[in-house]
Amino acid sequence: MNDTSDTTNATEIDAIINTAKARIAAKNGGTAPGESKAKRARLSTEDRAERDAKREASKAERLAARDAKRAAKQATLEANRKPAHMAKVDKAAEKLPTLTEAAQAAFDSATADLTPAEVFAVAEHFKHFVRVSRTSTALDTKLNPGDQVLIKSGNARFIGVQGTVIRSQRIRCYVEVPGYDKQVYLFTSDVSLIESAPANVVEDLAAAV
Repeated sequence: MNDTSDTTNATEIDAIINTAKARIAAKNGGTAPGESKAKRARLSTEDRAERDAKREASKAERLAARDAKRAAKQATLEANRKPAHMAKVDKAAEKLPTLTEAAQAAFDSATADLTPAEVFAVAEHFKHFVRVSRTSTALDTKLNPGDQVLIKSGNARFIGVQGTVIRSQRIRCYVEVPGYDKQVYLFTSDVSLIESAPANVVEDLAAAV
Protein backbone atom coordinates (compact mmCIF):
# COMPACT_ATOMS: atom_id res chain seq x y z
CA MET A 1 0.00 0.00 0.00
CA ASN A 2 2.70 2.38 0.91
CA ASP A 3 4.70 1.43 -2.18
CA THR A 4 1.76 2.30 -4.44
CA SER A 5 1.21 5.63 -2.65
CA ASP A 6 4.87 6.54 -2.86
CA THR A 7 4.93 5.71 -6.57
CA THR A 8 1.84 7.86 -7.19
CA ASN A 9 3.34 10.79 -5.30
CA ALA A 10 6.59 10.50 -7.23
CA THR A 11 4.73 10.44 -10.53
CA GLU A 12 2.74 13.53 -9.61
CA ILE A 13 5.89 15.32 -8.48
CA ASP A 14 7.65 14.41 -11.72
CA ALA A 15 4.67 15.72 -13.69
CA ILE A 16 4.72 19.01 -11.77
CA ILE A 17 8.46 19.34 -12.33
CA ASN A 18 8.16 18.57 -16.02
CA THR A 19 5.34 21.11 -16.38
CA ALA A 20 7.45 23.76 -14.64
CA LYS A 21 10.42 22.95 -16.87
CA ALA A 22 8.25 23.22 -19.96
CA ARG A 23 6.92 26.60 -18.83
CA ILE A 24 10.44 27.87 -18.16
CA ALA A 25 11.67 26.45 -21.45
CA ALA A 26 8.90 28.30 -23.27
CA LYS A 27 10.00 31.56 -21.69
CA ASN A 28 13.65 30.87 -22.57
CA GLY A 29 12.94 30.10 -26.19
CA GLY A 30 12.76 26.37 -25.79
CA THR A 31 15.80 25.93 -23.56
CA ALA A 32 15.13 24.11 -20.32
CA PRO A 33 16.93 25.00 -17.07
CA GLY A 34 20.40 23.58 -17.00
CA GLU A 35 20.54 23.39 -20.77
CA SER A 36 22.68 25.77 -22.77
CA LYS A 37 21.17 27.67 -25.68
CA ALA A 38 22.20 26.52 -29.09
CA LYS A 39 25.02 28.65 -30.37
CA ARG A 40 24.44 30.69 -33.54
CA ALA A 41 26.21 29.21 -36.47
CA ARG A 42 29.32 31.22 -37.29
CA LEU A 43 29.40 32.86 -40.70
CA SER A 44 32.08 31.93 -43.13
CA THR A 45 34.55 34.52 -44.32
CA GLU A 46 32.67 34.83 -47.61
CA ASP A 47 29.31 35.24 -45.85
CA ARG A 48 30.69 37.94 -43.55
CA ALA A 49 32.16 39.77 -46.51
CA GLU A 50 28.82 39.60 -48.36
CA ARG A 51 26.94 40.83 -45.26
CA ASP A 52 29.33 43.74 -44.74
CA ALA A 53 29.15 44.65 -48.43
CA LYS A 54 25.34 44.78 -48.27
CA ARG A 55 25.50 47.00 -45.18
CA GLU A 56 27.94 49.39 -46.85
CA ALA A 57 25.84 49.52 -50.02
CA SER A 58 22.70 50.29 -48.00
CA LYS A 59 24.53 53.00 -46.08
CA ALA A 60 25.90 54.51 -49.30
CA GLU A 61 22.40 54.58 -50.82
CA ARG A 62 21.01 56.43 -47.78
CA LEU A 63 23.83 58.98 -47.86
CA ALA A 64 23.43 59.48 -51.62
CA ALA A 65 19.68 60.05 -51.23
CA ARG A 66 20.29 62.56 -48.44
CA ASP A 67 22.92 64.44 -50.45
CA ALA A 68 20.67 64.51 -53.53
CA LYS A 69 17.82 65.96 -51.46
CA ARG A 70 20.09 68.65 -50.03
CA ALA A 71 21.49 69.49 -53.47
CA ALA A 72 17.98 69.84 -54.93
CA LYS A 73 16.93 72.13 -52.10
CA GLN A 74 20.04 74.28 -52.51
CA ALA A 75 19.52 74.48 -56.28
CA THR A 76 15.95 75.70 -55.73
CA LEU A 77 17.15 78.36 -53.31
CA GLU A 78 19.84 79.53 -55.72
CA ALA A 79 17.38 79.67 -58.62
CA ASN A 80 14.99 81.86 -56.64
CA ARG A 81 17.70 84.11 -55.21
CA LYS A 82 18.49 87.24 -57.18
CA PRO A 83 22.07 88.56 -57.30
CA ALA A 84 22.69 91.33 -54.78
CA HIS A 85 23.25 93.98 -57.44
CA MET A 86 19.99 93.07 -59.21
CA ALA A 87 18.11 93.32 -55.92
CA LYS A 88 19.42 96.89 -55.56
CA VAL A 89 18.36 97.71 -59.12
CA ASP A 90 14.85 96.36 -58.47
CA LYS A 91 14.64 98.39 -55.26
CA ALA A 92 15.66 101.55 -57.13
CA ALA A 93 13.01 100.84 -59.77
CA GLU A 94 10.33 100.82 -57.07
CA LYS A 95 11.18 104.44 -56.27
CA LEU A 96 10.70 105.70 -59.84
CA PRO A 97 7.68 107.93 -60.54
CA THR A 98 4.79 106.48 -62.51
CA LEU A 99 4.82 107.26 -66.24
CA THR A 100 1.77 108.47 -68.12
CA GLU A 101 0.64 106.44 -71.10
CA ALA A 102 2.31 108.85 -73.54
CA ALA A 103 5.54 108.93 -71.53
CA GLN A 104 5.59 105.12 -71.29
CA ALA A 105 5.13 104.83 -75.05
CA ALA A 106 8.01 107.25 -75.67
CA PHE A 107 10.21 105.37 -73.22
CA ASP A 108 9.44 102.00 -74.77
CA SER A 109 10.16 103.34 -78.27
CA ALA A 110 13.49 104.90 -77.24
CA THR A 111 14.73 101.84 -75.35
CA ALA A 112 13.72 99.53 -78.23
CA ASP A 113 15.40 101.49 -81.03
CA LEU A 114 18.49 102.93 -79.34
CA THR A 115 21.63 101.28 -78.04
CA PRO A 116 22.35 101.39 -74.29
CA ALA A 117 24.99 104.08 -74.91
CA GLU A 118 22.51 106.19 -76.86
CA VAL A 119 19.84 105.74 -74.18
CA PHE A 120 22.34 106.91 -71.56
CA ALA A 121 23.21 110.00 -73.60
CA VAL A 122 19.55 110.87 -74.13
CA ALA A 123 18.85 110.34 -70.41
CA GLU A 124 21.64 112.77 -69.50
CA HIS A 125 20.17 115.37 -71.85
CA PHE A 126 16.74 114.84 -70.32
CA LYS A 127 18.18 115.30 -66.84
CA HIS A 128 19.80 118.57 -67.89
CA PHE A 129 16.60 119.74 -69.55
CA VAL A 130 14.62 118.98 -66.39
CA ARG A 131 17.14 120.82 -64.22
CA VAL A 132 17.00 123.91 -66.44
CA SER A 133 13.21 123.80 -66.46
CA ARG A 134 12.94 123.38 -62.68
CA THR A 135 15.45 126.16 -62.02
CA SER A 136 13.88 128.68 -64.40
CA THR A 137 10.38 127.95 -63.11
CA ALA A 138 11.58 128.17 -59.51
CA LEU A 139 12.87 131.70 -60.12
CA ASP A 140 9.31 132.77 -60.86
CA THR A 141 7.78 130.86 -57.91
CA LYS A 142 7.27 132.67 -54.63
CA LEU A 143 6.53 130.72 -51.46
CA ASN A 144 6.23 131.74 -47.83
CA PRO A 145 6.74 129.78 -44.60
CA GLY A 146 3.46 128.18 -43.56
CA ASP A 147 2.13 127.75 -47.11
CA GLN A 148 0.36 124.46 -47.74
CA VAL A 149 1.75 122.87 -50.88
CA LEU A 150 1.43 119.69 -52.93
CA ILE A 151 4.68 118.02 -54.00
CA LYS A 152 4.44 117.30 -57.74
CA SER A 153 8.04 116.44 -58.69
CA GLY A 154 11.48 115.90 -57.21
CA ASN A 155 11.90 112.96 -54.82
CA ALA A 156 9.51 110.29 -56.14
CA ARG A 157 8.82 109.15 -52.58
CA PHE A 158 6.92 112.36 -51.81
CA ILE A 159 5.16 113.04 -55.11
CA GLY A 160 1.46 113.57 -54.44
CA VAL A 161 2.04 114.31 -50.75
CA GLN A 162 0.85 117.52 -49.10
CA GLY A 163 3.18 119.41 -46.78
CA THR A 164 3.96 122.73 -45.12
CA VAL A 165 6.68 125.10 -46.25
CA ILE A 166 9.04 125.76 -43.34
CA ARG A 167 11.64 127.86 -45.14
CA SER A 168 11.78 129.28 -48.65
CA GLN A 169 14.89 130.47 -50.48
CA ARG A 170 15.33 131.95 -53.93
CA ILE A 171 14.78 128.70 -55.85
CA ARG A 172 14.68 126.11 -53.07
CA CYS A 173 12.39 125.34 -50.16
CA TYR A 174 12.16 123.09 -47.13
CA VAL A 175 8.83 121.29 -46.75
CA GLU A 176 7.61 119.50 -43.65
CA VAL A 177 5.77 116.27 -44.52
CA PRO A 178 3.53 114.47 -42.00
CA GLY A 179 5.07 111.24 -40.75
CA TYR A 180 8.57 112.12 -41.94
CA ASP A 181 11.04 113.40 -39.35
CA LYS A 182 13.22 115.38 -41.81
CA GLN A 183 12.30 118.37 -43.90
CA VAL A 184 12.21 117.64 -47.63
CA TYR A 185 14.57 119.81 -49.69
CA LEU A 186 13.01 120.75 -53.05
CA PHE A 187 12.99 123.28 -55.83
CA THR A 188 10.14 125.70 -55.33
CA SER A 189 8.97 124.57 -58.78
CA ASP A 190 8.57 121.02 -57.39
CA VAL A 191 5.50 122.10 -55.43
CA SER A 192 2.21 123.76 -56.22
CA LEU A 193 0.51 126.11 -53.80
CA ILE A 194 -2.66 124.78 -52.18
CA GLU A 195 -3.27 127.45 -49.57
CA SER A 196 -1.26 130.51 -48.58
CA ALA A 197 -0.38 130.90 -44.94
CA PRO A 198 -1.91 133.78 -42.94
CA ALA A 199 0.41 136.76 -42.48
CA ASN A 200 0.92 136.12 -38.77
CA VAL A 201 1.97 132.50 -39.42
CA VAL A 202 4.46 133.65 -42.06
CA GLU A 203 5.97 136.14 -39.64
CA ASP A 204 6.19 133.61 -36.80
CA LEU A 205 7.85 130.94 -38.93
CA ALA A 206 10.22 133.45 -40.52
CA ALA A 207 11.27 134.64 -37.07
CA ALA A 208 11.79 131.07 -35.87
CA VAL A 209 14.06 130.31 -38.78
